[in-house]
Amino acid sequence: MAKPDTAKLKKLVLLARDLRAGEHFEITRLTALKSRCQDPVAAGRFAFHLAERSKGRTSRKYKPLITNALRQMKKHLADPEKQAGAGLRDALREMEDAQSEYRNSRWGRVRTIDCREALLAEDAVRCVLRPWESAHWGYQAARQYAERYNPRYGTGLIPESASAIEDIVTYWAHEHFGEDASRTLAEFEQNG
Repeated sequence: MAKPDTAKLKKLVLLARDLRAGEHFEITRLTALKSRCQDPVAAGRFAFHLAERSKGRTSRKYKPLITNALRQMKKHLADPEKQAGAGLRDALREMEDAQSEYRNSRWGRVRTIDCREALLAEDAVRCVLRPWESAHWGYQAARQYAERYNPRYGTGLIPESASAIEDIVTYWAHEHFGEDASRTLAEFEQNG
């Protein structure tokens, strides 16, 4: 019998395949990642990976903030006991301050986000700083990484999300299967 993690990975592989075929889905399809992010150490590494991958797509204005956040996360993940998290907290405050504009709507105050990659980095830092909430913040980082908008589909997991989902699947497959990840993913897709 397959491990539950294996079944969830297979679902994500098939999700990526369906997105490549032109399907679209609600972002809640990614909630399967919450169970993978229950382990705070694994979730922190995952969130770091996503923030690092998305850094190249960000504007010049936010790149130094994300670079600093990545540096602080790397230090903390390497030695959580030695690194008390002060640098991470400072990096988080800087990123929050950089996108601190709010506006009122009929539903309440809404934060204006100019840079999704910076928001992803914020979520990644929160994932590392708040290990008791690692499942939530790991999912939020994945959501920021994969969610796209296209007027034809709206917001969610759309065909343009396929490569991001494949990145997520590849990351977790490597964590789960190690060197056999590529072969296992190919088998999942073939046997869909």
